[in-house]
Amino acid sequence: MKFPYIIAAVILIAGCKKQSQIEFSGNVPGLKSGVFTVKNLADSTVFGENIKDGKFTVSPKLLSHSGFYKLDITEDGSKDEHNAFEVYLEGGKYTIEAKAGELYKYPKITSPSKPQTELSSFYTMVDSLSIGAHQRILVISKKLKDDYAKLSPDAYNSLVAKQSENETKLRDADAVVFKQFLKLYPQSEIAGHIFSKLDYEGDPVTYYALFKTLSPAAQQSEDGQEIGDKLSHMIKLVAGKKA
Repeated sequence: MKFPYIIAAVILIAGCKKQSQIEFSGNVPGLKSGVFTVKNLADSTVFGENIKDGKFTVSPKLLSHSGFYKLDITEDGSKDEHNAFEVYLEGGKYTIEAKAGELYKYPKITSPSKPQTELSSFYTMVDSLSIGAHQRILVISKKLKDDYAKLSPDAYNSLVAKQSENETKLRDADAVVFKQFLKLYPQSEIAGHIFSKLDYEGDPVTYYALFKTLSPAAQQSEDGQEIGDKLSHMIKLVAGKKA
């Protein structure tokens, strides 16, 4: 009669083994006070700690599962509205380095995770090539939102045109960076996932050609298959292509 309990215990132990411990330490020179947070994709906070005099530490804690999360560093009282950063978490120690006044840039992250190393490489290259366009998009978006009622039609249309111009620059920069990324990591296991974050629908011709350079494994991944299906249909609707 005890046999079912033995099975339950084995299953429980096996489930626990899937969890691992993770810890964080951070250094943000020039930041007197702020907050470090890690959220899951459902936007629920998983880890968090106050930043004091540029330092923060999160002692070892259980990580329910390895995967993609959203990490952010904010400064108390700041009006900076940058987006949270995509990260890949698995067991081990993560060291985070950033700079006050430049919290919109992808932080330097040192960890034992190979996927995170690849993410850091990609997003750091994106920052170096397109940070100007990215910042202009944020500024224009805020102005369109805050001053919508005050803007004349001409002023509004002018801002929309500038927004579109910068979005095109950002999309072109993403394509250039992704090509560089594939040269560094031709067999990347997360290449399909990174591709899914790009604005490939805005330029299906360029991105379909780029998609074909992914490794077979990346193309056959869940993200890869979805992207391949979308682009193969979209490319048929491009002017000059047979419908």
